[in-house]
This record gives sequence, C-alpha cells and structure tokens, in this order.
Amino acid sequence: MFNIKESHNSYSFSFDDNFLNDPHEISLIDNSEFLITNKKIKNFLESQNKFLNFYSILKRKNNYFLQIKKTPKNQTFKIINYENFDKSSNRRFKSSDLATPFFLKDNFPSQQIFKNFQKEGIDWLLQGQGKILADDMGLGKTLQALIASSNLILKKNIGTVIIACPSSLVFNWCNELNKWAPYFCVSALTDCGKNKDEIWEKFIGFNHFVVTNYEQIRDIPKILTKETIGLIIADEAHKLRKGNSQNYNAFKTLQYENFWALSGTPIEKNTKDACHILKLVDPNRNLLSDLKLSKVSLRSTLRKYTLRRIKKDVLTELPKHFEIETKLDLDESQKKSYIECFKQKNKMNINYLEIYNQLRKICDFDPKTKKSSKLDYTLEVLEKIYAKEEKCVIFSFWLDPLYLLKKEIDNLYGKDSSLIYSGDLDKDKREKLLKDFASKKPFVLLCSGKVGGEGINLTSANHAIFFNRWWNPSNNSQAQDRIIRLGQEKECFVHIPVTSNTIEEKISEILREKKEVTNSVIEKIVRNYS
Repeated sequence: MFNIKESHNSYSFSFDDNFLNDPHEISLIDNSEFLITNKKIKNFLESQNKFLNFYSILKRKNNYFLQIKKTPKNQTFKIINYENFDKSSNRRFKSSDLATPFFLKDNFPSQQIFKNFQKEGIDWLLQGQGKILADDMGLGKTLQALIASSNLILKKNIGTVIIACPSSLVFNWCNELNKWAPYFCVSALTDCGKNKDEIWEKFIGFNHFVVTNYEQIRDIPKILTKETIGLIIADEAHKLRKGNSQNYNAFKTLQYENFWALSGTPIEKNTKDACHILKLVDPNRNLLSDLKLSKVSLRSTLRKYTLRRIKKDVLTELPKHFEIETKLDLDESQKKSYIECFKQKNKMNINYLEIYNQLRKICDFDPKTKKSSKLDYTLEVLEKIYAKEEKCVIFSFWLDPLYLLKKEIDNLYGKDSSLIYSGDLDKDKREKLLKDFASKKPFVLLCSGKVGGEGINLTSANHAIFFNRWWNPSNNSQAQDRIIRLGQEKECFVHIPVTSNTIEEKISEILREKKEVTNSVIEKIVRNYS
C-alpha cells in the first residue's frame, strides 16, 4: 500500500512494509529535481539506524509517513550553544531535511570543477576506514573530505559525521559544507557550558554533520560514550599527536568505524607523534609495537594510510597563487564589546566614522581582554608555515594588532622570530630589517599595510595574511603584490580572515564587488584598445 498527496510546496507519502519490500523498483516521483522510489525510501529508512541518537518519527503503527519539499532549499548551518539552548527546540532539522539529499538527482557541484588530484583524493578516502590526508596547505583537504563523507552518507555506510577542528576553523567548515554540500544538515555545537550533555544528546542525531572544536571533545559528551560514531574527521590532526594530551586521550576512548586525519603539517618528523596519530586512525594497531619501529619501517607503515601531495606534484593544475578567505566567529568577549559599541549608534550627536573605526578594531581583537578569533586563526596558520620552514608577511592597517601579534609569536618561537616594519622606522633601519627578514631567522614580517604596500620586495615570503584590509581594493592588491611578483619561486598563499555577522563581512562584500567592477572595466579597455 502506498499513497501520495501533493500540496502547493511538498509531497507527502504514506506506505507500508509491503511497498518497501516489493522486489520491483516502484517510481513515485521522477522529475528534474527528484527521483523517489521504494528502493530509495527504504535506503533512507535503513540509514536512520546510522544516525546517532535519532529515533524515527516516520512510522506510526504499521504505516510510514514521509514529507519532502517540492523545491529543495539550501540549508544554512545552525549554531547551538548555551546561549540559545533554551529556545533551541525549533532549531533542530526535521526528518524531511535529513531525507532530502537521499532523493535529489544532483547533490553536488559538477565534478568538472574539481582538479584531477582532488578527484583522486576523494576516491582514495572512500576506499578505507582509517586515512591520513596530508596534502600541502591550499590543495583542498576540506573539500575532498566533505565530498567523500557526503557520498558515504548517501550510500548509508555512515550516519552523523563528527568534524573536530580548532575553534578558529569551526565557522569555516560550516561555510564550506553549505557551499559544497548545500542540501545536507549541518550544526555547529560549540561552547555548550553546563548544558553540554543535554545539548549533544538533543541535537546530534538530527544532522548529517556536526562541527565542533577540540575543547568540546576533550570533556566527552556522554552521548559519544554510548554510541559508535560512523566517521570522525579530525582537522589539523597534528593537534592530537601528543600521547599525554587531554585531546589525544579523549579521542582514544571514543568508538568509531572510520577516522580521517587531515593535516598539512608533516607528522613523520617525530616518531612518537606519528605513532599516536596512527593509533587514532587505526585503533587495532599496537601502539607499543609501533613505537619500537625504526623510522624507515614507520614511514613504510604510514604510506599505507597516508596520501600526501605537495605543490610541485600538481603544479600544472594549480594557479600561481591561492586566495583563502576564512569566515570566523567573534570571540565571546569580542561579541560583547561589539554589541556595546554598536548600540552607541542610536545616541544623539554620534560620530559615525568613530563608531565605524571602533567596530573594525573590535573585529581584530577585544580592547578589554585582548582576545581575538583572528589571532587564534593566525597562530594556527603560522604553525603550519613554521613547520614547512617558509615565511609569512602579516599586513595590518593599524599598528596595535601587530604589537599584539609580535608578543604572541615571540613567546611561541623566540624573540627573533618576528619583525615589525612600520612608518616610524628611518630608511636605514627599514633596509636592514628587510635584509634580515630575507636572509636570517625571522619567519614573520609584521607589516603596516600602508608602508608595506609601497614598492618593497618580499619574495622571501610566500604567505601573506591580511589581519585587516583597507576598503580600497587597490591598496590591498599593492600589499599582496609584495610577495606575488617577479622573482617569486614558490606558490603563494594569501590568507584573509573575516569575522562573520560584522561590519567587516560587509566590507568584504564591497571589496569583492569593487574588484569585479575593476576587472570588468580593465577587460573592456584592453578589448577595445586591441
């Protein structure tokens, strides 16, 4: 028995076990968007057993009920934390949201937009349970992992995917999932406070993907100790390399079927570190035996689990430089200061330019606590650059962030690790500083955006981080061109952290529009001239 009801915006199905188990494939809907058959419905119902703590709400007595929206909607990720938990009952995805990807004809962008090495990486991830994807920075590890894991969900091999990453990358993962797997349900579970166990138990099963930070896993939510997780993706997995760390020991207690470790930082340099990552990737390995392996034997073992492509391996498929814009959530203290400052705009006789500048500076760091999601993100990027023995220029159009960064960088890597290049240096000091940066120990040049964009050559660095940007795109381009110019022998990476839901995000949109207009005008001029 089956029945279909069609309303203005949805299809409603009711059916019984006889319909599901019919040996013939019965087509219910076949149009440009959907292919819905009894086999596909059964596939979805069976997949529900894989979703953690998800209790089917589709069956009543002997009949099943399923509703699918006629026009599939791009899902927007949900942020769940202690602040919105009280009113979060309506924030869960519905069973129809979870079902939609199982019936769509096109869930993903065309494979033609992927590079060949990325297609190979996706296929490789699908071939085994424990994997270490160690591609060089900028080759799309996130993209490969999310496309491969989405395919595993649709094949009912796994249910809820847990993505663990540093706090500074949670937003970026959510945005990438919404971009590349737009019909999948994604929630970010962060900063859950004393309600952690309740929040996790309530939400985890109503998602295809749960993105969280390492701090959440460190004190394991109870639901994760009761269930076997289909897939864990650990981004920046070198964070788990220390066997005595809380993070490592928390992950070691979890039960899971698949574990993918993503890291652009080579882990084989330290034998113990590599063995600990290997134990997480394959829990059946004997850690004590691995620790006794010679470096040659360990590297041979790692090759069975690892795929690593470096830039020169795929150079013919890459552009000359990458521009990586990363969306970040403000730190909690930044949020409070931002809201307080924003409220000032309603006062009489207010100087709007002053408010504008204050809001922009709060996006860089909180003036009271000095906390900063951008600072955390920048230090994450620098860790990878340092491990690869490369150099970086950090641009800021205000000096205060540069002084804050120098203090943190020198604490981590030694006082000779960074230099500040600003307008208060005389000519001789500037020349000496640039010479030292090019030939000696410092691997970070903290550069005033206005001064650093003026005719200097910084090709000893192949990374640039814009801690903030000027709202004139040509100023930003001039600064960027300090590293991307004749004489540069390496692939270049331009990192642009942008705080979400702030004035900075709006500025980013304006810069993008201005750049598109500029490029269009130049193209017309060249075409008409020729």
